[in-house]
Amino acid sequence: MRSSYIVSGARVVEMTKLLEWLKLNSSDLDDLVVDEKREEAREINCDSVDTQLEYLLGRLGADQLEVVLRAATPGVTKLGFS
Repeated sequence: MRSSYIVSGARVVEMTKLLEWLKLNSSDLDDLVVDEKREEAREINCDSVDTQLEYLLGRLGADQLEVVLRAATPGVTKLGFS
């Protein structure tokens, strides 16, 4: 997986000043953010089911993930798995 960086507030301020100097704004970063998230998703999906579940649990929580999974498989909810 790609590296994650710990970002200090000072670096954010520095990059904000750079954006202003370059006359860019948040909409100019949209494609970059989408590309990075797409790459992150590809890496998660290519790793393992455990990695996918860890990500989804972290984003949705267990209750919401269960709702989404059950909704994706309507017949299975009748088995009473819990």
